[in-house]
Amino acid sequence: MTDREIASDPAPPFSDELLADLHAGNLDPELAARLWPVVRADPASREVIESLDDVVSLLAARGSDLDAGAEVPVWVRDRLDSTLTRARPSSRRFSSTHAMLSFAAAAAVVIVAAVVGIGTLTSAPDTPPALAEGTSTGIEGTLVSGTIGRYDNGPFANPRVLRECLQANGIDPAATLLGSSSVTIDGRRATLLIVPGPVAPTLTALAVGDGCGAGTPDTVSRKDVG
Repeated sequence: MTDREIASDPAPPFSDELLADLHAGNLDPELAARLWPVVRADPASREVIESLDDVVSLLAARGSDLDAGAEVPVWVRDRLDSTLTRARPSSRRFSSTHAMLSFAAAAAVVIVAAVVGIGTLTSAPDTPPALAEGTSTGIEGTLVSGTIGRYDNGPFANPRVLRECLQANGIDPAATLLGSSSVTIDGRRATLLIVPGPVAPTLTALAVGDGCGAGTPDTVSRKDVG
């Protein structure tokens, strides 16, 4: 570790996306080790981290029932509405996958809360949730919740191919990708893509085959949740 590295470390006030990445264990371990003491000493940052801890605990208590009727807390719904509204397609086009991931990270604090109505995150905050590799029937809650914040784009790592696939499925090609993963549904390998749903605060979970592209939806399963 050099003096230059320390000098270039982020300082309070920290952005929501940085705190979300820190909480999820997505930062470089050495950087995270330097940031945690600073974050814990900053009241505003500590409040965000504690809120994320509360959400994870709430999710663990909810189970994976997509149709569970417990209400989403008002503060979660308000922040989710605001973030997903900003995440919806605009005239600006993302020039790279990195740009999409950066914006998705900004939404992470409330997107995690969104899965209160979707499923459960039972892994520790610094451990990526395990995804089912066996055969699933339809899009299950555990698949959706385990995909949010992960980016395993597979055949859709090329932004152009991803946009063409979304468009073929009737989704705006500029939609922000909130997560993706390789899944198996009804015995078929597919890529699960999570994007903002048609109406806030819903999300659309779209599972597609490798052939998805311009004019070919290759839809395996689709579900609007939230």
